[in-house]
Amino acid sequence: MRYILFKLHERDKVSLGNIRCLNSVFAAKDGDDIWIRVVDNNSGVDSKLKQLPVKSTFTLDEKNQLFLPDAVTPVAILKEMEWIPINEFIPVEAPVSNLPGKTNHKIDIKLIQSIVERRGNAVLTTLKIWKEYAESASAVRLAVLKFAVSVTSEVLVIGNPLPSLPGKEYWLHNNILLPCGYDFEVPFVSTFLNNNILSGNKGVILFNTNNEWQLIDESLFVEAKRSAIRLTNPARSLP
Repeated sequence: MRYILFKLHERDKVSLGNIRCLNSVFAAKDGDDIWIRVVDNNSGVDSKLKQLPVKSTFTLDEKNQLFLPDAVTPVAILKEMEWIPINEFIPVEAPVSNLPGKTNHKIDIKLIQSIVERRGNAVLTTLKIWKEYAESASAVRLAVLKFAVSVTSEVLVIGNPLPSLPGKEYWLHNNILLPCGYDFEVPFVSTFLNNNILSGNKGVILFNTNNEWQLIDESLFVEAKRSAIRLTNPARSLP
């Protein structure tokens, strides 16, 4: 069996959060490098793998010989390493967000109550409620959702349609999540925040009614697969 191998630096380990739910992906550590291994089935690799900050790409044959892409001569022999399924190498709970209650940002931007009704795009709930919902929800309902979990067991769920869960709902505008029933006092604030805070970052800004906010990076979100939700345990990521 032939494999495709990707090598990246350990400092880029957080990027592996985007592939932790892929099947038949294994990882190994070698010094300051992380190796990712997938089966070469001639059908191409998942787009999420292509987005990794890879240093080098190789193919691996049955004799553990490493080849550069499209090369016919091996460049090295792969050393023995301990290969671990990616969901164990990068546990689902590893990257956690502070979320509200742990934020250390305050800005002089005010939210005011709004008379405009808006559908919620996200809900902040507890890990217990989220896990209970996931056990009975269909795979189709979960497939349109993603979530981020905090060290205090709060869970931010984003998707459409949004599940009806006990918690606080938020509506999304320009990558900014505002509590339902509220809006910025000054309308152009969302554009300002996108240009000055989200510029160059992928993620969302989560606002509370007390004007506290948190930038939540895209890498902190996990696809809402039942197996990933079951494995979520933020306490295990604490020192």
